[in-house]
Amino acid sequence: SEVGRGTTFDITLPAGRAHLPAGQVVASRGEAAATGMGVAPFVEEAQRWLPRAQAAEAITTTGELLADGAGLRLEPTTGVPGARILVADDNADMREYVKRLLGARWAVETVADGRAALERALAEPPDLLLSDVMMPGLDGFALLKALRSDPRTRDLPIILLSARAGEEARVEGLGAGADDYLVKPFSARELTARVGGALELARVRKEAAAALYEREQQFETLFVEAPLGVYLVDDELRILQINPAARPVFGDIPDLLSLGFDEVIHRLWPRALADELVSLFRHTLETGEPHYSPEWSEERLDRGVVEHYEWQISRIPLPNGRFGIVCYFRDISAQVRAHAAMVETQERLRQSAKMESIGRLAGGLAHDFNNQLHALRGFVGYAARDPGISEQSLQDLIEVRKAVDRMAHLTGQLLAFSRQQVLRPETLDLDQAVADSQELLRRLIGSQIEFRIVQGPGAKWVRVDRAQLQQVLLNLCINARDAMPEGGRLQIHTSLGTVEGETFAELVVDDSGTGISAEDLPHIFEPFFTTKEVGKGTGLGLATVHGIVAQSGGRIRAESVAGEGTRFTVRFPVAPAPAGGDAGEGASRPARASQTRILLVEDEGSVRAIIARTLRDEGYDVVEAPDGREALAVLEERGGSISMVLTDMVMPIMGGRELGEHLARERPDLPLVYMSGYPRDTAFADGTGALDHPFLQKPVSAETLVQTIAGELARRRAPRVATAATAP
Repeated sequence: SEVGRGTTFDITLPAGRAHLPAGQVVASRGEAAATGMGVAPFVEEAQRWLPRAQAAEAITTTGELLADGAGLRLEPTTGVPGARILVADDNADMREYVKRLLGARWAVETVADGRAALERALAEPPDLLLSDVMMPGLDGFALLKALRSDPRTRDLPIILLSARAGEEARVEGLGAGADDYLVKPFSARELTARVGGALELARVRKEAAAALYEREQQFETLFVEAPLGVYLVDDELRILQINPAARPVFGDIPDLLSLGFDEVIHRLWPRALADELVSLFRHTLETGEPHYSPEWSEERLDRGVVEHYEWQISRIPLPNGRFGIVCYFRDISAQVRAHAAMVETQERLRQSAKMESIGRLAGGLAHDFNNQLHALRGFVGYAARDPGISEQSLQDLIEVRKAVDRMAHLTGQLLAFSRQQVLRPETLDLDQAVADSQELLRRLIGSQIEFRIVQGPGAKWVRVDRAQLQQVLLNLCINARDAMPEGGRLQIHTSLGTVEGETFAELVVDDSGTGISAEDLPHIFEPFFTTKEVGKGTGLGLATVHGIVAQSGGRIRAESVAGEGTRFTVRFPVAPAPAGGDAGEGASRPARASQTRILLVEDEGSVRAIIARTLRDEGYDVVEAPDGREALAVLEERGGSISMVLTDMVMPIMGGRELGEHLARERPDLPLVYMSGYPRDTAFADGTGALDHPFLQKPVSAETLVQTIAGELARRRAPRVATAATAP
């Protein structure tokens, strides 16, 4: 060394390790390679500590140039370009060296101690922290502990720098929570590689955490928003999690997640069923075999109602490495009820089709019967008026007339059962209608039966046919009487009620008779079905009641237990109260015009004969035709002299409907009266035609026939006067 000219240090180290204490020598992995590297890396590192101006000066050992300006170039490293790195070291030269070394690739900020590093990291967390271990105030380990305890910097990558070498120091640093531990002195390549690796690892961890968080959020959304009920059970059959759709099914059980699945299930379902469910869960947990139940129905213990579910259980892995059970289910009670209603509707439609088929047959029979009864009734009337008839013959004819009336009543029942009976609905007070029938019903059921009528509060206005309503009461009370041959109790009760927003008037006929067996109850409204002895019932009474009620827009239900009586419940829609009393129709019989010619169109010879005779006795001139085509021929020949056409509806070749349509086109002013063994509703089933023409249903009395003919003739002949309501 010379003053003013610098100093030269010569360092001589003995080769090998023989001169070293054996206890202090540790053979490292790759020893040969490390030894072969020699001192070059250390000299290169020292070269970088010098100012840039001196970096190019020669530093020699054994006369060899180790590094020049090219030694300052750094190889590309991995890591996140542009990342922020915070360096904490109390040595200013070390801070400057590290900043210069890493600043070319990353943004580097330096602080002089641990406390400043903590404040800066908490204020704006960096992407990585390089911290010296030995610093005054707050050393590296204390800084590491503080950062790991704060949620903002809990996952911050931290590399500790220390002069302490050896495995023990490294283990201590990593054990304290550092991501890496770098021993001074270190090479530039090692530092940049460690920093780049830590940043890359942090990036991968951050992306993985973000992906995991996204999946957790997706799972949470699916779990919470799922329309199915979902709950999780762990390997000890404890309930872990329940989604909102599943929670109501578990009722009002508090602290549900703290209870075992076994205990919860036994609170909800009967013991045997709960045991079976727990067994199924255990089996799936042990074997991994899933279980699926498409429709499961049972009455709950806590609610006392039957519930219906579709459910499935499967085994799934849990985060702790064990297995649990996930259960998916949905309440299918609405679907089950809808299916039951559909089956009931299909059965009702089947029965309705059966009733309709039989009804058509019954209606056809009633039509034919009515034609013959009309003729029979007319001839009996004429025979009874014979002045030379004996008393005995007259009495016989009276009995025949009674038989005809009973047969006419039977055909009326057939038509009512087949829903072809003509109904003349009017607005009635149900209570008053029942009260009006009270005396008749008392006489009918006899004194051995206790009879009572109970009327509930409120006005019960219904729109029904008065006579048919009485027919319903008579049939139901006759059935009740026959079920109590030894006496009993019969009660008729009226009330108002509401079902699904529809208000109805209810009529209940309740008896204490022998009842109806469960096997017979579903069939009692079927035609010709009877529970009475052979020969003691037609099987049409209840079928007729059913037809009348249905045709009136109502419904009827029967409830019975064999030996404990029967209850019939009839419900009619409530009608608006009438504004005033109904006007009567009792008009006086119009006078007939003499020598009026009537064209009578009827295919049944006996019926045509009795009607023609009746009209001729009243002074009418009657021209006869057996069908519509013959009637048109008569009109073509003698049209000007015909004052009225009286025609049957059902005839071969051309019926009354076609004849009436022809007259509406060609002779609209010619009076026309229809008649048929069918009621008007059936004869004009499509709702058109005959609205302006009288209609007579056979059998019709001579008085009604004559009065209708005379009334229509008088109406057509009356002068028409325009009024404010009808004038154009």
